[in-house]
Amino acid sequence: MGLGIKYLFFPKSRVEEELSAYKVQFSYLKKNKTEYDLERIARAFSGPIYLWAKSYKDAKEMIEKTWREA
Repeated sequence: MGLGIKYLFFPKSRVEEELSAYKVQFSYLKKNKTEYDLERIARAFSGPIYLWAKSYKDAKEMIEKTWREA
C-alpha cells in the first residue's frame, strides 16, 4: 500500500508519520533552546484534522515523549 493511501485513510499511521517529522523538528528547536506548544499538536491529533486518531490524553503523552526523545 502506498504511503499516500495509508496517510489518507489510516489516521493512526498519519500520526506516526507526523511524529517522525516532529522529532526532527523538536531536535532542532531544542538545540536552539526554543519552546513549542505541545498541547496544540495533541489537540490536533485528537481532533478532526486527524479524524480523532488518538484521545487527547494519548496524543499528549505521545508528543511529550517525542519531545523528550528528540
